[in-house]
Amino acid sequence: MKLVIKIAAGMIFGVVALVVAIGAMAGHAVDHATKKQTWVVKVQAPTGYHWSGAFGNRTVDGAGSKEVAVQDVLITAADAQKQDGGSWPLRLTLTKGAKVLDSQVTTAQYGLVTVSGSNL
Repeated sequence: MKLVIKIAAGMIFGVVALVVAIGAMAGHAVDHATKKQTWVVKVQAPTGYHWSGAFGNRTVDGAGSKEVAVQDVLITAADAQKQDGGSWPLRLTLTKGAKVLDSQVTTAQYGLVTVSGSNL
C-alpha cells in the first residue's frame, strides 16, 4: 500500500512539474508575440515619381526612394501604389535587420505592390 501511495505521489509531482514547465514556455511565447519589432520597408522609385502606401498601421505619401521604419508585432505588411502613370518600376523590400523577408516590384500603370513578413 505504501508503494502505491509513493508511486501516485510521484506521478502527481511529475504532472504538476510538467504543467508548470508548459505554463512557463507559453508565457515566454506570449511575451515574444506581443513585443513590438522594428521592420524597415525600402521603397525604390525614380526621383520625382509619386507613390502612396500603408506601412504597418500608418500611411505614407512619398516621391522617389525612401526607407520607412515600421513598429509591429510578429507579422507585418506594407503596400504602395503608384500615383503617377507610366511603366516606371516601384519596388518594396521588407527587411528585419540585415535579412530581406520579401521584395516585390510593379511596372503597371498606377500599379500596387505588397510585401509581408513574420518573425515566426
